[in-house]
Amino acid sequence: MDNKAIRQSMIQKRLDLTPSQRQQKNEALAAAVFHYINPYQTIGLYCSYNGEVDTYGLMESWFWDTDRILAVPSIVNDALIFHPVRGFDDLREGVKGILASTQSAVLSKGDLDVILVPLVAFNEQKYRIGYGKGYYDRYLSDYPGIKVGLAYDFQCTNALELHSQDIAMDVIITDADVLL
Repeated sequence: MDNKAIRQSMIQKRLDLTPSQRQQKNEALAAAVFHYINPYQTIGLYCSYNGEVDTYGLMESWFWDTDRILAVPSIVNDALIFHPVRGFDDLREGVKGILASTQSAVLSKGDLDVILVPLVAFNEQKYRIGYGKGYYDRYLSDYPGIKVGLAYDFQCTNALELHSQDIAMDVIITDADVLL
């Protein structure tokens, strides 16, 4: 199976989750994320889209923590740029209908202690595939912080076709495990 077929299969499996299955998996994931991310102050994270692991519940909790800085990506000139957000009012629909920050301020890669990265699929060596455009691989190629992938446990496969530009995560958190 090639990456395109894996991508289609995994996205469909995510979309096929029932609301109760999704809620149960997201709650398990959130507990692990809160535990793992606790020491970090500046967090880059994606806005969930297309059945991805929910990040809105994480945001809702972290927005109350005034010591933390949250940042979400937008796509500008075919590159990811992270902008701070203080609440849901700072989000608006962006490229492909994915929510992005309304703020013009930009956080540099060095400003972000940790980035939560969406995974379409991953392998046991902590490599991932996304939607195939390479935005995260390009951004993470010289990112100095901690890279944390978020996925459901069924998204693990050892059939990924790896390429030279693929970036391994430091940690992958699923609803069933934390791969360190």
